[in-house]
Amino acid sequence: MAQHDPSHVASSQKALMLEMKSLQEEPVEGFKITLVDEADLYNWEVAIFGPPNTHYEGGYFKARIKFPMDYPYSPPSFRFLTKMWHPNIYENGDVCISILHPPVDDPQSGELPSERWNPTQNVRTILLSVISLLNEPNTFSPANVDASVMYRKWRDSKGKDREYVEIIRKQVVATKAEAERDGVKVPTTLAEYCIRTRVFDSPEELKVKVETLAQLIKESQYFVVHSGAGISTSAGIPDFRGPKGVWTLEEKGESPNFETTFEDARPSLTHLALLGLQRAGYLKYLISQNVDGLHVRSGFPRDLLSELHGNMFVEECEKCGRQYVREKVIGVMGLKPTGRHCDVVRSRGLRACRGKLISTILDWEDALPDRDLNKAEDASRSNPAETFHS
Repeated sequence: MAQHDPSHVASSQKALMLEMKSLQEEPVEGFKITLVDEADLYNWEVAIFGPPNTHYEGGYFKARIKFPMDYPYSPPSFRFLTKMWHPNIYENGDVCISILHPPVDDPQSGELPSERWNPTQNVRTILLSVISLLNEPNTFSPANVDASVMYRKWRDSKGKDREYVEIIRKQVVATKAEAERDGVKVPTTLAEYCIRTRVFDSPEELKVKVETLAQLIKESQYFVVHSGAGISTSAGIPDFRGPKGVWTLEEKGESPNFETTFEDARPSLTHLALLGLQRAGYLKYLISQNVDGLHVRSGFPRDLLSELHGNMFVEECEKCGRQYVREKVIGVMGLKPTGRHCDVVRSRGLRACRGKLISTILDWEDALPDRDLNKAEDASRSNPAETFHS
C-alpha cells in the first residue's frame, strides 16, 4: 500500500477544504460542485451547464475531479461521466488539457512549462480552462482524432459541414433526462447562467497561497513571471475583462474610467515587488503583455524584460533597431512612424542613421516582435524553469 507524507496529506486536506468553501460561497458560473462522499475530500463531482450561445447550450454534463494526496503540488485528474464528443476528451471521459499535465519540461510535447500545472493553480482555474476548451478545442494534440477531424471540417467550412455540431446537439438533448432526474434546472439564458459576484480570497486562503508561493520562489532555480493587465489596476489603469474593465464596460455601452493618465501612473506595489525579487536574485526574467511601461518605470532591467505587445513610451528605429524610451506617450500604435528619426552615429565622421522611428505597440494584425518573443521563449524553456502568471 502506498505511503503518503503526513505533512502533504494535512496540507492537501486544508487546501481542499478552503477551495470547497470558496467555491460554495463564490461559485464559478456554469458549475456546481459537490463531494462524491462527505467523508472523502479527494473526490469531487462537478455538474457543468452548457454556456448559452454555444453548441453546448442547455446541456447538463457530469464529471469527477480526483485529487492526489500531495495536491496542490501535483495536478488532479478530470474525467467526464457524461458521454462527450470532443477533440480533447478521450473515450473514457478523461480530459487532455495542458493545465492538468505534471510540471515537467518535455520539449516533445509542444507545451511550454508555463502552460502546465503549478501549485498556484486551483479548481477554479481548472473549471474555467475546461469550459474554454469545450468551446475552443486544441486540434494540435487531439485525444479523439475522429472528433478533431470532424471539428476542423465544421470550422473550415464556416459551419456548413454540421456533422460535428449535430453530434453535440444530440448529446445535449440526451442530458436533459438526467437533469430532470436530479431535479436540476439548466440555465439557458446569459442572465440565468452568469453569477454576478466578485471573488476574493478569505484571509486564511490568502495566507496559504502566499506561503506556498513564497516557498516555491525560494526553492526555484530559474524563476520567470508572466504579467498581465491586472497588475496595473491598482495604479489606476483599468484591465480588459474585470468588473470595471475596458471590454466589460464597452459591452454595456459605458466608457471605461481611467483614474490617471499613462504619464502620471506610477508602478504599483506588485511592480516594485517583482523588482525586489529580481534584485534579490530570485526573478530571472519577466514577460509582460502590458503596454503601459510601468515595469520599465519601476527600474526593472530592460535586458531581463520582454514586452510582447510593445510599450507606449518606446519608439524604435526600423533601420538599426535602436530603441528610445520617452517621458511622454508616443501617440501612435500599430508599428507606425512617429515622425522622428534615429540619431545614432555608429562611427566618428559618419552621418547619423536617420532611420524612421516607429511605435512599438502592436495592432491586432501585427505579429509578436521576434526579439522579445525569442527571449521570452528561451527564458520559459530554461531547464528547470518555474513560471508564474500574475
